Amino acid sequence: MSAIRLNGISIEDVPDLYNFKEFKGFSAYDIFSSGSLIGAVGQNAESLGIDLKTSDASDLPKYLSAALESGSERIRSAAESIASDFGRRLGLIFFAMKTASEKTRFANDRYEDEDWRPWTGVNKIFLSGGLANGKLGENLCRYANELIKELGVIDVNICTSRYPSHDQLIGCARANSDNASRAVVFDFGHSFVKSAVASYAKSSEGSHGVVRLDVDKKIPSRHMGRGYTDADAEYKEAVLLHEFIANVVASRFSRLSEDDKRLPPSRNIVISIANNVSDGSIGYGGCYYKLMLVSPKYEEYLSNFLSELLERDVTVKLIHDGQAAALSVAGEKNSVLVALGTAFGVGFPPESDEGLRPAENLIISG
Repeated sequence: MSAIRLNGISIEDVPDLYNFKEFKGFSAYDIFSSGSLIGAVGQNAESLGIDLKTSDASDLPKYLSAALESGSERIRSAAESIASDFGRRLGLIFFAMKTASEKTRFANDRYEDEDWRPWTGVNKIFLSGGLANGKLGENLCRYANELIKELGVIDVNICTSRYPSHDQLIGCARANSDNASRAVVFDFGHSFVKSAVASYAKSSEGSHGVVRLDVDKKIPSRHMGRGYTDADAEYKEAVLLHEFIANVVASRFSRLSEDDKRLPPSRNIVISIANNVSDGSIGYGGCYYKLMLVSPKYEEYLSNFLSELLERDVTVKLIHDGQAAALSVAGEKNSVLVALGTAFGVGFPPESDEGLRPAENLIISG
């Protein structure tokens, strides 16, 4: 693990290539985010054959990915220009993290030498999240790999994970230690909330693994404000956020309970959340930080709250979204998973998958 928050890393050591000098002093988030990519697609919508009047902003990366396979050379060329630019931006960020030069460390001197070691020792970088899907994900990897090797780093390979859009849900499903045959899992992000029903079955080897993930339609996240000047307003928003989370979880759990009463769902509810979490306590580093105002031990608080709401004992486990996604590729040594969501989510896969459910032959529906 590393204490480094990738989004806030200042990129100072920039090579004189591809107009990178304009990024000197920028944060990693300023250089690459879903918002900046969506903005680039929007600015080039006409060249990409996209009608902004009938398109949601959140769908623009999908349209960019489709444009990379267009039958029109003009559209493909415009799409390739954007994908190559953002792929190289990723390569620049990963180069800075992998090499951790003296200039980079000085610009980010709030971190100690040991914080950089997980990054400097990385040989494989998995890209996850919606932006890593399809042709767009392929191109981001291609140009990031080309850039980092052009800069002399030859011992790192950048690739997409097997299920980029579902890694957090898969990680949560693998982390459920109950022996129930079904469980609900959740991914509370900054833009959307995803949920799924994980199904488990015994394999020929006797392990009780994840065999299926039925993914529900995602819903918009709510109460994602931050930087309040009024403490009372901040607390009220925190309570609303908590109630939103509890209602989403309780509603999905109840539906699954009623679906087939012969197969009661696991009373362990594993939740990925786009925020720092330590021993069940919410920290800073995301819009869910407000939950610490509801309770300093929010995991325990939510467990008790849901138990009363559902009228049965349930236990909640909260996992940082980057680490939840990393559990989907547990066993990969010297690796890091970077989720390309609203912001970067980072997780270091455990080198052993001991204690996690296997998920080799997973079927995903929805």
